[in-house]
Amino acid sequence: MTIGFMNRRLRLQFEEKIRDSRIDPNVQVRPLSLLTIENLEDVLEHLEELKLTDVLDEYAKEEHTPLATFDRIFKGFLKRRGINQRRYRWSLKRGEEILNSIQKQFITDASGITLDTQVPE
Repeated sequence: MTIGFMNRRLRLQFEEKIRDSRIDPNVQVRPLSLLTIENLEDVLEHLEELKLTDVLDEYAKEEHTPLATFDRIFKGFLKRRGINQRRYRWSLKRGEEILNSIQKQFITDASGITLDTQVPE
């Protein structure tokens, strides 16, 4: 199942439980929204330009199909506001560090053959 489908399914179950509970009518309970860490990091990069509640409200709209991904919805949301999507700076930096550490595990000779860098004990 995609997270978009699970998001909708859990949101409907959550709304049902809210209706069954005795919550003060003056208290507004927002719809339940599921995000991956990557989704959240993408939003974090834009919090100087957007409010998190606006992004979550857009994601919770009924007009989006159950299979709509957060990424697709968020890209459209940014586009309508004339904002270019950026990746979260911390994620970019950390991803680069991980890639560099992996690349350091390999050395190639002049012919391009990968040599094992492990020293036998």
